Amino acid sequence: MGNSFDSSNIGSTIASIQEKLPAWVPFSHPPVYRYVSHNSPKQLADFGKASLWLSVGMIFFNPIFWNFVARNGMSLPEIEKGMS
Repeated sequence: MGNSFDSSNIGSTIASIQEKLPAWVPFSHPPVYRYVSHNSPKQLADFGKASLWLSVGMIFFNPIFWNFVARNGMSLPEIEKGMS
């Protein structure tokens, strides 16, 4: 008479639909968490990479440079003129 809903099969139905969806569809695949436990900080970062040291240098240089410009901008106006 009426429609009967079989809830025992819904898990496999959802799994088969998720397998057919491409990976770029949001929430189509469960997230994969990869937790890493290291014993030393040496294993967390590759200290031999130039890009690491370049980014560290930029992080330190930027605020120091702009602090210098802000403090000396009034007494040395050619610094601010050179920036614009």
